[in-house]
Amino acid sequence: MSESVLKRYVSAIALLQAYWRAHDIDAPLDDSFDFCMGDYIEHLYAEGEPKGYGTDVLAALQYFIPKVTGKLKYSWKLLGIWKRFEPPNRATPFTPIVVLGLAGLAASLKQYDVCAIFLLGFDRFLRTGELLSLPVFNIQFGTSKAVITFA
Repeated sequence: MSESVLKRYVSAIALLQAYWRAHDIDAPLDDSFDFCMGDYIEHLYAEGEPKGYGTDVLAALQYFIPKVTGKLKYSWKLLGIWKRFEPPNRATPFTPIVVLGLAGLAASLKQYDVCAIFLLGFDRFLRTGELLSLPVFNIQFGTSKAVITFA
């Protein structure tokens, strides 16, 4: 397991323990444990926390307490419902004025290739990987236009 994942797991367990202390909850590792965790997942949702917190805490419990593996069905089901109702966070796209500003800055610095990348990517809605892996031979230049082919 990577160090970053382990840190997330430790953090998730610490948040869970703080919640239990604040609400005077004693969660025994019996059949009611899954419902206790379900309450915590509902708390995270109600507080507007990222759904990744729920995933981290359930995965951390299964990592640190292997005997709960397969016994958190209700909690995982709640998390699945949360994921269906909450769309993933996406990066906000640039506005036209921001793209023109970045392209203008690149042009003023004589970075014409960077300027072209900004304008092309914005105009054709290209993802970063598509844009940066576009080979030069896929671009045909005419007198006033260019044709881009994607394989």
